[in-house]
Amino acid sequence: MSTAVAPRRTTVEEYLTLDAEADEVRYEYLDGRVWALAGATPPHNLVKDNVRTELHTRIRPRECRSFTSDQRVKLADGRYVYPDVVVVCGPPEYTDESPPSLVNPELLVEVTSESTSDRDHEDKLDAYLQLDSLQEYWIASPSRVLLTRRSMFRWSRCTRSSRPKRTKMREKRRRKMVEVPGRRPGETHAVPHRFDCILKDSRC
Repeated sequence: MSTAVAPRRTTVEEYLTLDAEADEVRYEYLDGRVWALAGATPPHNLVKDNVRTELHTRIRPRECRSFTSDQRVKLADGRYVYPDVVVVCGPPEYTDESPPSLVNPELLVEVTSESTSDRDHEDKLDAYLQLDSLQEYWIASPSRVLLTRRSMFRWSRCTRSSRPKRTKMREKRRRKMVEVPGRRPGETHAVPHRFDCILKDSRC
């Protein structure tokens, strides 16, 4: 859950000062607006912990590491976020800010809610796809996982009950999107990709 802190636009410097001085609250910065991240619900934490635990187990032999929502990530154009799960492979690269911000994530995961759905599916999606290092962006809920992958041509979406449906995408930098319903929060199984955990019973 997140709420806008101030109605006026805030500078990057003002945001960094606010976030550095915060003790228990974390703040995100998107397009000149500061968002306070409120405490998460038990279902939110369950999905986040399950995804992170499964990923950590599978990526450890590949010289990758995972971070929780305490790791800030710097995006293009001076935007800052705290994704629910972050994965980086190889040496992590940080800014010299306080706290340091990661700049080369390969996988970002957001556990969505009613209050964050629009930002997760629109604002953050657009911002995340500008990262050169990013390979996948997952949007997870207790009932589904939305998985975005690099693709040179189009979006691809598939579910348990239908064949993949493909539509043209407008973004210059193409990705492939997969939507997979699940039975319970955090159910996972392997898929043939570098990050190979999504909900069970997928036909993708």
